[in-house]
Amino acid sequence: QWSGIHAPSYVRSVTDADVDTFEAASNPVSDCMVTAIEHCTASMVAATFAALEFGCAFSPTSGFHHAHWAQPGVFCLLNALPLAAQLALSKPSVNRVLILDCDYHRGNGTNDILARLDDTRIVHNSLGYKFSRPAHARAYLQEIERVCESIEKRNVDLVIYQAGMDVLIGDPAGGGVLSLDETRTRDALVFSACRGGQVPIVWNLAGGYTLPGKNGIDIVVSGHLNTYDCAVEQFG
Repeated sequence: QWSGIHAPSYVRSVTDADVDTFEAASNPVSDCMVTAIEHCTASMVAATFAALEFGCAFSPTSGFHHAHWAQPGVFCLLNALPLAAQLALSKPSVNRVLILDCDYHRGNGTNDILARLDDTRIVHNSLGYKFSRPAHARAYLQEIERVCESIEKRNVDLVIYQAGMDVLIGDPAGGGVLSLDETRTRDALVFSACRGGQVPIVWNLAGGYTLPGKNGIDIVVSGHLNTYDCAVEQFG
């Protein structure tokens, strides 16, 4: 399955725990790390098929969208987003898949893979290409609204949603665009559109690098819990 998403020689470099490959992704080299990558991929694929069956499913994984066709990216070695999309298209009910990437950083690895696949049935919208500052918050949410209108019209049959939290204002590795309340608005819009349009959605985690403050409250975890709450509100 991976040979349809990555160069076979590159896949071998990951599964063989090649030192240069792992170091290029800023990841520690170990057999345990290889196992973790395999399990993360299995989770994302299993959640995708569960979403097609039940309407909504969650994969508690991240570390995908910077992995290119034949090279790693920051923290990312194999890209399960286009893999999940491609496998979902094997189902008769799925003719078009949207990968909605709301990480602060652009999904350049996903873009590279999809350009090579040249499969117009997979649509990739990475907001990291477009918005980078708090002043962009309104435009960011307007873009989400536009995407949601398309979802409600059933222009896609599945949404793969990366609910990134490095868009939070003050994130040290992002710079931030949205407040915590605004990320909840973003997530509520996405899940509501999928519920309204009866479009299955599978979601996973993405960037978020702010450490807990002195009061012990981790804003990144709060953001991810908000995403969970929005999913439950719509899909119960």
